[in-house]
Amino acid sequence: MRAEGEFDHDRLDAYRLARGAVALLQHLLKTVPRGYAELSTQLRNASLSVLLNIAEGSGEYAPAEKARLYRTARRSADECTAIMDYLVDAGVIPPQSTQPTRHQYWRTVGALIKLIQSVESRTSTPAPTSARKPARARTSVDPPVNPPVRRSVNPLIR
Repeated sequence: MRAEGEFDHDRLDAYRLARGAVALLQHLLKTVPRGYAELSTQLRNASLSVLLNIAEGSGEYAPAEKARLYRTARRSADECTAIMDYLVDAGVIPPQSTQPTRHQYWRTVGALIKLIQSVESRTSTPAPTSARKPARARTSVDPPVNPPVRRSVNPLIR
């Protein structure tokens, strides 16, 4: 039973972990110099995308759409860590300053993977065609699709 004012996403570990990552990220962003405003904005947007896609997915009824939203949140979390890696590699921020946030996103991604697997295990719809294996090419040893009709030499037997 839900408490008054509680939404579906409030009960998800992934959402709580993502909120923690956003809070850590806010402190990290204060250390990024002004010359990197575009990356700071991209990092802020990606972190918000994680949070919002989890919330939207929790309210979705269609399992395929729910899983898609959780996968989008997972990809956005990966984007956050990649931007932090770039900032470290460029010498903008020290590596140790990103560790708590990276760890929080790592935990968030783990929770999202469990959510995705849970949702996908409850659905019987096949994966999108882009995720299916391509059809096997026919070879000369495969039987023909429509074998030729054999006719007898004897005109009385067809």
